[in-house]
Amino acid sequence: MGGPLMFWFGSKVRVTLVDGLTGETVAVTKMNPKDLPGSFARATTMHVSGEDWQIVKAVPSSRVEYTKSRRLTLHLSRAHGLQAGAILYSLPSICDAIPGLGETAVDGSEFLLAEDDWRQVELVSSDQAEQVDRELELIRKVHGAGVEGGGWPEIRVRSKPRAPISCDLTLIELMAKLGFKGRPGGLAYKDSPRRIQAGFVLRLKGLTLYGDAPQGRVRSLGVGPRLEWALPLEAMGQIRSLAEDLGLDLVDWCRCARVAADRCDFDRVLAENDG
Repeated sequence: MGGPLMFWFGSKVRVTLVDGLTGETVAVTKMNPKDLPGSFARATTMHVSGEDWQIVKAVPSSRVEYTKSRRLTLHLSRAHGLQAGAILYSLPSICDAIPGLGETAVDGSEFLLAEDDWRQVELVSSDQAEQVDRELELIRKVHGAGVEGGGWPEIRVRSKPRAPISCDLTLIELMAKLGFKGRPGGLAYKDSPRRIQAGFVLRLKGLTLYGDAPQGRVRSLGVGPRLEWALPLEAMGQIRSLAEDLGLDLVDWCRCARVAADRCDFDRVLAENDG
C-alpha cells in the first residue's frame, strides 16, 4: 500500500482495512487490482504508514473475485499499531456500505457518482434522527482534529442508518409525489462497466435525486450537487414538500448538518450542496 498518504481517487478496488483484533475499520482506500496480490492464500505482509502489518484474513481472497466485485476487506494483525495522523483523507466521512453492480452495462447516459460520494447528502426518515445525530457528533470530532496538508488525519466510516428511508415508499410513488414524468435514469459509479444494482436517478430542474430501490421500494435517497449556480426555487420547493409529506430530514454528512423540512435553514443547506 506504501506511502504515508491515502487519497480517494480513480482506483478500481475499494479496500477496507480492518483491525483483526477489535473488528474496527482502520482505513478505507482504493487501489488498482494490479497493485494487489493475486491471492492471499499464503501469509502476506503489507507495509502501511511505515509499519508492517500481517494480513490474517482477506475477503475475497483472489484477484479474480475482488476485481469482479470491486471490493476487498483485509483483516490485519495489529502487531505494531497504527501511527495516529500517518494517513490523511480527502473527506471527513464516508458511508461504509455501497450498492453493488447489476447486470446492465453502462451506455453513457448514466448519472456518474464517485464511490466515496455515495449518500454524502441525503434525505433520511426523521424517526432515525437519534442515529444520525450520534454519527454527526463523531464526524464533528474529526473536524475538530483539523485539516492538515490537504486532508483529514481521521475519517468516520458511517455504518448507520443502514436503510435511510424507513417509510414504505415505492419508486413509482416517489415519482408521483415529485410530479416526475418519464422513466428514471441510470446510475453508475465512475469508471464502472455496469450500472448500480437497483439504482435510479430522477433529474429535476437544477438538481438530481438518486438512490437504490430493491424490488421497487426506495431504500436510500441521495441529493446530487446542484446543477446551476443558484438552485431554482421550484426545485427547493419540490424537495421541501417531499420531505414534509414523508417526514424526512435533509442530512449533509460532511458539513455535519441535519435539518427538518419545517426549519428555516432547510433551503439554505439544500442550496449550498455543491458536491
